Amino acid sequence: LILAFFGIQTLVLFRIDQWAPNEWKTQVSLVKMVLRLLSSLIFLTVLIYTQEDAYNMVIQFIILYLIFMIFEIVEALTNLREN
Repeated sequence: LILAFFGIQTLVLFRIDQWAPNEWKTQVSLVKMVLRLLSSLIFLTVLIYTQEDAYNMVIQFIILYLIFMIFEIVEALTNLREN
């Protein structure tokens, strides 16, 4: 369930990245981070209210989310240094 959510989220954000003009790349990357955070919070809220024993799934989700965000922030900083 968690991997499916991350897969769908990545596809949607990848499409947003393709749509954006090159002049907006920095702003779009920040908007994508915010959208990822908000959609993850919504997913966690739904997960907590629909699952009976959601504690383990929430911990797994937070770990995967933090790993992905660290990767995304490092990549964003690398791209900003080039400019």
